[in-house]
Amino acid sequence: MLGECICQTDYDAAEFFRDRMVRGRKAYTCCECRRVVPKGVRHEYAEGVFEDEWFHYRTCELCVSIRNSLFRCGYGFGSLWGDIRDHLGGTDDDSWLDPPTHPIRGPNA
Repeated sequence: MLGECICQTDYDAAEFFRDRMVRGRKAYTCCECRRVVPKGVRHEYAEGVFEDEWFHYRTCELCVSIRNSLFRCGYGFGSLWGDIRDHLGGTDDDSWLDPPTHPIRGPNA
């Protein structure tokens, strides 16, 4: 149903977690769709400690928006598109569930 969380997660919470929207000082790769986030483009920077290991992830605005809409009950970084495919797939041709491939436009594009 639209508006409900589509995931059935059992993720443990991080011991420390912080995220914020930033503008990159260089190009980064989105941890979800693997597209390049050009220098100067807003994206999410998340960092924390999980099971005594420090982590950090960068996520493009499109993937953040999709994740925040569909996975409010919890998520694991890097699994957005696989989780969507698992939940909505099952058809003969579910290529429409592939992550976006078009380039992210830079601030001067």
